[in-house]
Amino acid sequence: MAHVRQLTLLQRKSGLSREDFHRYWIDVHAPMVRQLPHIISYTQHHVTGAAGRQSYAVPDVEVDGVVEFVFAGAKEALEAFSGPIGRKVLEDAENFISAMLVLSVTSIPVVSES
Repeated sequence: MAHVRQLTLLQRKSGLSREDFHRYWIDVHAPMVRQLPHIISYTQHHVTGAAGRQSYAVPDVEVDGVVEFVFAGAKEALEAFSGPIGRKVLEDAENFISAMLVLSVTSIPVVSES
């Protein structure tokens, strides 16, 4: 069975500094996520800057972070967030996130770090 990988684009809550957003995400939210059942991997990608716009159209959306979840399957991903710990994680997200876009993706490695 192929793993389910979700990438979520995050926008910080209005009035929250970028530094406070990152600190909360690491120090408060991450320990809750670690408790999710069925989770194989959880990676936070903290946006430190943008490379700039290219010649093609790009949506004018500010992204402060990207989170990557990996679960064994779709059933496990659904169960992780529908249980009591998952509900707590989603409720806590409202403390520092104003908007998010969840994408289910298939990864095709082309060049690897190793």
